[in-house]
Amino acid sequence: MAIPAGSVAQLWALPKDGSAAFPVGVVPGSGTATVALADTSEKLFFDVSRLAVSIEAAPAKPGDKPSGDFRPVGALRQALVISHGRAASVSAPAS
Repeated sequence: MAIPAGSVAQLWALPKDGSAAFPVGVVPGSGTATVALADTSEKLFFDVSRLAVSIEAAPAKPGDKPSGDFRPVGALRQALVISHGRAASVSAPAS
């Protein structure tokens, strides 16, 4: 995925109940990275049905909302590859 200079691809979790999306971490433009999670993956993702990406000026903080539209959720290829308690490996979204 092409990420404009000075921007980041922010990964968001979308809860099953339709409540506000919350930031998970920054997805790399290519390759794989490890993201530190705010809590265990079991707690964070228990009620999450989907993941999405938005392009942001800076990494989101807890309580932030996406500044624009989400990129197609289907473009996420193995977004959360492996969860290790408070860390998750993330891969770049497919183009």
